[in-house]
Amino acid sequence: MADFDLLEQELLHQLTEKETLRDIRFSRAWETRKGRTEGVSAYLKILPVRFVPASLDESLRRAELTVSLWISASREMGANACVDAFSRISDALLFGDNGLCLQTISCGKVEYSDTTEAFRMNAEVGMTAYCKESRG
Repeated sequence: MADFDLLEQELLHQLTEKETLRDIRFSRAWETRKGRTEGVSAYLKILPVRFVPASLDESLRRAELTVSLWISASREMGANACVDAFSRISDALLFGDNGLCLQTISCGKVEYSDTTEAFRMNAEVGMTAYCKESRG
């Protein structure tokens, strides 16, 4: 994946298409959903990408990026639904054909929100990709 402007959209598409993740509603973090949380939802945001030289060939760059995830599950589904969703999303990113190498993975604790009447968990996935620097 060389076009990092489309990376967030492409990752969302890949995750949505995974059979094992069909029960999770994915959207970008800036998209807001109104009303009560039903089922399991995951909001995705890619933090700014950092480029560093990857070799003696200065045109090859290593892109280091962090994918932030906010996972929520309805009260009826329980806190374990957040943990299960995080596990399945992590597996999809780790073993998916997305041109990215998983580097780090972490999640916070599951908390309950009275406002949304849902369980929530924040997570981050660090990934690396290699790309040629465009000269134009």
